Amino acid sequence: MSILNWRYALLAASATALTLGTACTAPGSGPSVVNPSAKPSASVTVTSPSASPVSGVTNPVASSSPTATASANPVGSTSGWALFKGSVPCSDKATMWWDDDNKAFWGCGKAGTNGFSTTTDGGMTWTAQRKFDGVKVQGLTRASGTLYVSGIVGSGPVGTVNESSPERMDFTELYVRGKNAFTSVAQGEGVAVTSDGQILVDSLTGTTAVYSPGNNAAGKAWFSSVCTGKDPSNFNPDSSKTFCEMHSVGEEKLDDPNATAYQVTAIQAVNDQFYATGRRINEPAKMRMPSKKAGATYHMQTVQLQKSSEAGEMLDLVVWPNGRIITVGTDQSSGAYLPLIYLCSEGKDCYNAANWQDIELDTQGFKYELSARDGRAVDASGDTIVVVGNFVPNTGGWVVMSKDAGKTWQDLTPALAALSPKAKLNLVYDVKVFPSGKIMIFGEDNFIYQP
Repeated sequence: MSILNWRYALLAASATALTLGTACTAPGSGPSVVNPSAKPSASVTVTSPSASPVSGVTNPVASSSPTATASANPVGSTSGWALFKGSVPCSDKATMWWDDDNKAFWGCGKAGTNGFSTTTDGGMTWTAQRKFDGVKVQGLTRASGTLYVSGIVGSGPVGTVNESSPERMDFTELYVRGKNAFTSVAQGEGVAVTSDGQILVDSLTGTTAVYSPGNNAAGKAWFSSVCTGKDPSNFNPDSSKTFCEMHSVGEEKLDDPNATAYQVTAIQAVNDQFYATGRRINEPAKMRMPSKKAGATYHMQTVQLQKSSEAGEMLDLVVWPNGRIITVGTDQSSGAYLPLIYLCSEGKDCYNAANWQDIELDTQGFKYELSARDGRAVDASGDTIVVVGNFVPNTGGWVVMSKDAGKTWQDLTPALAALSPKAKLNLVYDVKVFPSGKIMIFGEDNFIYQP
């Protein structure tokens, strides 16, 4: 990926468009203030800015073939962008869930603090949910109307949120964690839930995970035959026999209980199947796909994205219902200066590593004084994708965006730097792309885009 150094970006009057194959233009205009209510190589060209409307976005859950609509404010310019005048309870390592443009839930467990807050006005004001004091909220998701929370939730790693009293929400832990060191999930990281009630929670600190089959027939059959407690180093049921703590989510365990375990992160449930990405910093970047093996339920198949001699810590992903996947992380290889961004387009066999495109925006010879290898987060809606990260050492952030499902990319860093109080883009940690077209970027400074 190519991200223009912010030092040079400050000299630009408008955002420079970076494209993969086809030029993507970005006009510049004055700032505004808005309140919210084998892998294919990519080629890069640099073009002078010119006026061009930006496509709107649609919800990736709602359509596998989203349609674009014109926007009055081109996303690559400062028009439509503003410093966010609200606030967030924490930025780095936060977890969030947005029901819509205004209603959101925010947890600060990964940030090293407890706390769970809610907003109904897009983040202009927040309500601290005091019954969650002492609860480490590290993952959030909503399924079939219920909000699930993972982390340290009472005596277990997962629970549900009681929203009946908006100013005084409460939680219910779903099971009590086990005491077996080989399988216990001390701290839940992410939580994913399918429409038939399957629940999967990965561990923040190890390879372990916990699974509940819900109403899934295959899951119930696996649970009754495997999670019996007779193999305590790999599978242990809770006292109610509805949750199974396990040593690993790898499909290798279907054939060999002693197979090597691995850690995952950013788990998601899409089309009632579980996805995740890799985590370890000393191994090649990996994607975790739903297993195709007989009897598989939560199990995952590994697709290695980097060469065996390289190392990458994948941190985030987005999976569309139409089969498109993007995963983002930090390149830990020696001498690396670009982040890891891998894209598998819809219609491709994402189980084949050759079908994953390595998004590298430097193939036209761009050189940087600072390493931009720290890819932090990605979010998308429809064909609009936004990736955020930081320069290493931590001297500032960068933001890039695609409006056409990853075919072309443009750099938002100059436009956001122009709005920053210190005329530079400070560290950025997360991003939210809304179906309405609204975009929010969270970090040491927070930004909002209103279409």
